[in-house]
Amino acid sequence: MAGEVKCSRCHKVFTDDAATVGDVFGYKRPTVRYQQCKTCREGDVTVQYYQAHRERIRAVNNEYKDLHREEINQRRIEKIPCELCGRILSKCHMKRHQATRLCEKRRPPTEG
Repeated sequence: MAGEVKCSRCHKVFTDDAATVGDVFGYKRPTVRYQQCKTCREGDVTVQYYQAHRERIRAVNNEYKDLHREEINQRRIEKIPCELCGRILSKCHMKRHQATRLCEKRRPPTEG
């Protein structure tokens, strides 16, 4: 009786015989099989969708950028001080900055 082989990602169970392992999993080297089945190794659904519709997605993104060019540039140019540490940053980078250690180090000590 043949054993069972389980995919490490989707956890489907397959029979452990040479034909099934070769068809469903495949081999890295002659004696070492992949841990994931071919379906899981092919990639995520969103990656497959992007690859299939890449040109249309890029066209829509470029159209948006062309229509809103001034607004996008204004967001990049506008500089405001960080309310936690006082550093001057562009508005679009504020949240990312406030999550960093640099912002934590520059914060004035709280009294209490």
